[in-house]
Amino acid sequence: MSDRALAGKCGMYCGSCPVHRASRDGDEKKIFELSFKTRCTIDMIKCEGCGTADRFALSKRCIFRRCALGRGLESCSMCNEFPCDSLQGLYEDDMRSKGEAEKNARRILEAGIDKWLEEAEARWQCKHCGSKLALDMKECPGCKSVVKPL
Repeated sequence: MSDRALAGKCGMYCGSCPVHRASRDGDEKKIFELSFKTRCTIDMIKCEGCGTADRFALSKRCIFRRCALGRGLESCSMCNEFPCDSLQGLYEDDMRSKGEAEKNARRILEAGIDKWLEEAEARWQCKHCGSKLALDMKECPGCKSVVKPL
């Protein structure tokens, strides 16, 4: 069964987040790098997913999560105002992941959250060894094979 805590309200798959992967995998080098990039302490580089109380420090005030929870929704895509102006702004600025969040949100609406999570888990694991992958990885941490970008 899929970990529903890894379903970001906005459509991002938390399992592919560099902060989540680094903290979950205990990758000290990556944790240090992310600490420097985000100007957070090393202890702050941890996250169990948007569906938990133990979220990354910089995402604790996420307006999308707060709004979805306030409306009793598992995903922003289930809202009758989807996509709202704020969410559309996020999607337009989603250059780093090439529209990943919007594509995911639309897939959640189409297939349901459980089916989408199954697909996301399969997508974000190495095809050669099954290791879990993050958005920023260039090679698999398990077998060192090249990871194709989005």
